[in-house]
Order: sequence, then C-alpha cells, then structure tokens
Amino acid sequence: MKPRLIHILLPLVLMSLSSCGIVYYFIYDVTPRKNEPHRQQIEYLITESIDTQNVFSIRCSHMDSLSDEKYALNSYKLKTGASAAAVQIRMYGPDGSFIYGWDQCMGNPHIYKIFDTLPMHSPYDLTINFNLHLYSDLNLFDIGNVEKANLIEQSKEFDYTIVVFWAEWVGVFADRAFADVYDYVSKYPEVDFLILKLNTATFCGKK
Repeated sequence: MKPRLIHILLPLVLMSLSSCGIVYYFIYDVTPRKNEPHRQQIEYLITESIDTQNVFSIRCSHMDSLSDEKYALNSYKLKTGASAAAVQIRMYGPDGSFIYGWDQCMGNPHIYKIFDTLPMHSPYDLTINFNLHLYSDLNLFDIGNVEKANLIEQSKEFDYTIVVFWAEWVGVFADRAFADVYDYVSKYPEVDFLILKLNTATFCGKK
C-alpha cells in the first residue's frame, strides 16, 4: 500500500474504534476525563507558554452538543454516532462563515497539509461538516448574550477567527493543537487572527 494511502486510511481505522481509538490513550499521554475549572485552565496555559486571552469553557448544557449535527465538525463521527473529539480546530471568515477544521481523530494535520495554505485547507477529502457557523458555535460557549454579541462584533474586525477546542486531560493532542495554531498564525504577520480557546472539560454541577 502506498505511504500516502496509508496516511489517508489510518484515521478512518482509528475512528472505527471507540472515540479516537484505545491506542491513543497509551501513546499520547491521555488521562481519564476530568473537570477543569477556569483557574486550572489558566494555570495550564501559563505553564505551556500560551497566552491567556479569550479563554472560555463549554456550556454545561451543551456538553453533548458537539456530537449533534448543528455543531459536529467530524461528519464521519456524526454518521456513525461516535462521540466528538475533545480537541478541534475550526476556522471562520469575518462574516462567521465556516472555512475549514480538524480534530484529533483525523490524524496528523501536517500530512493533510491543512496548515500549508491561507485560509486552512486540505487537498484530501477529510470528513468535514461544512454546515457550521461561528455565530451558532458560540452557543457552545458558557457566556451570556451580551458577551456573545461582543465576540461576534469583535470577530468582524479580524480577517479570520480560529477556535481551538481543547482539554488538559487530552495530553499531547492539546499541546500540539496550540503549537500548530500559533505556528500557523506566525507565518502571516500581515493577517489579523482572533484566537478563541474553548475548554471542553466542564462537568455539569462542578465548577
């Protein structure tokens, strides 16, 4: 089998397992899912030398919404009923329109050349649900209507908005996602990016 074909088929094989595959838990320092309060999120970002601006938690009532058609990024998981990945990257235009995305179960984003172009894109047919929109996805954020409206107006002033879905318990996947995004935006100093960080490890009733 050709190497390129292997790279394309491997994520599909892994996604056929539970979540991203049991193998991930042994290779990528993934720990049992736990609640991550805002203070813990900030401490983690500081430890990883990641800026602490625009840090949000997923809304408790929307914990399972990432697997719904309205919010699901991975159309393969949507079709099979598998749970959504905790780590995702989504890119939107200044009008909130969805451009492209990636999640940890899709494999190495560099193999798919997602970060090789502006805006993000892949020459391969990844299982992306393009029926997404920033204004709708902001419903996932644990914020009020005023703050949501402010984010919408703020996003209109930028060339692109990137939302990083992340959780500390996912280990290396979160580290790499942040590294990839910040490396990506650093390649285009003339472009204005708004980066929002959405932690996906909020448990209902626990703050």
